[in-house]
Amino acid sequence: MSAHSLRFVHASDLHLETALGGLRAIPDHLRDLLIEAPYAAAQRMFETAVLENVDFLLLAGDVLDARAAGPRAIAFLRDQFEMLDQNGIAVYWIGGRSEMNGRWPETVALPDGVHIFSSNRVEEVSHFRNDTPIATIAGQSFDGRLDIRPGEFRGERGGPTHIALAYGHCPEEGIADQQVTYWALGSEHNRRTVTKPPSAAHYCGATQGRSVREPGPHGCQLVTITGSGEVRGAFTPTDSVRWRIERLGVKDKATFDDLRARMSERLTHVIGKEPGQTLLVRWVIEANESLARQLARPRDYNGLLDELRKEFGMGKSAAWSVEIEVTPPDEVAADRFNEDTILGDFLRSARQLQDDDRQPLAIQQLLGDDDLTQRCAEMLAVREPDLRRRVLHEATLLGLDLLTGEDAA
Repeated sequence: MSAHSLRFVHASDLHLETALGGLRAIPDHLRDLLIEAPYAAAQRMFETAVLENVDFLLLAGDVLDARAAGPRAIAFLRDQFEMLDQNGIAVYWIGGRSEMNGRWPETVALPDGVHIFSSNRVEEVSHFRNDTPIATIAGQSFDGRLDIRPGEFRGERGGPTHIALAYGHCPEEGIADQQVTYWALGSEHNRRTVTKPPSAAHYCGATQGRSVREPGPHGCQLVTITGSGEVRGAFTPTDSVRWRIERLGVKDKATFDDLRARMSERLTHVIGKEPGQTLLVRWVIEANESLARQLARPRDYNGLLDELRKEFGMGKSAAWSVEIEVTPPDEVAADRFNEDTILGDFLRSARQLQDDDRQPLAIQQLLGDDDLTQRCAEMLAVREPDLRRRVLHEATLLGLDLLTGEDAA
């Protein structure tokens, strides 16, 4: 093991070509912030490397698709690399699927301190300090295989600190046998530790969450490896916009006003915990039947969202409520399933579709047969299981409300 300590930043999945998604409409006062979020997060990551005076930066893939990102992203990255080069910080970069889609243009020169690994084989590069090798980085850019083969990154016992820079799925098996002190992994947008020291394997996640599927803080990993080989990792947040999923259970006899008060109380707490952070909040409400039916009404649903947005989504520490998903009780209108009525037929049909994922929703059959209508129907097709479940829940509640004509409030 090398007697030299070293520090580096491990980052991946900057995706400068991809904007934030999952918003039905972008509020005007957050528009610029959302557009700039990927660049702001990337810049904080590069600045972290300089402020922490690290030896080098590891980029574990999916930094950008140069073809889709365009000139701005290319110029931005080149400027950041030059800033690191001026501060004596090297960059070791493996390409991911994004780089494979749009490779770095040959006409744009990179500083000498930036090394991009080949996709043909695992390549080993030595990092020097004062002419002394203090680390060996073994890396390979994405070659179309998503399974990492640990044996191809094997280090040499007794040599400098050995670091693997890899993209794809990393198995736990075989990691500890390769004489690798740290595995810098890329391709997953949410950070995750595969194995802990003495052979640490870690996905640092994306620098900026892109959708509700990537909730919580996002950033980069600041890693210190001591002269004795001890690995110390510190997560550094870089995101300027953060997704949150807030779950509330409001069963029993809770009213619409009770729900509004609970949601306001939760947002006050959330903003207090993360002051200065812009939050995008998706609500998951486990409601009683009466509340669930009321929230299925567009007027009540949109009215509640508007109230929350005006109260909590407009300030410097904004918590913008994106949507509300309602999880109704397991048995909605259980006493009416056996009715010999239109409502009973409707509820039984809805339950049949919920119980059998193989049955198509067949939206096309409910629309006209002209070409334009059918193309629109194809765009509205529901294929994801979670979305199908939500659509059926909402349709059941709305149908129940319309067919009974009862006031759910």
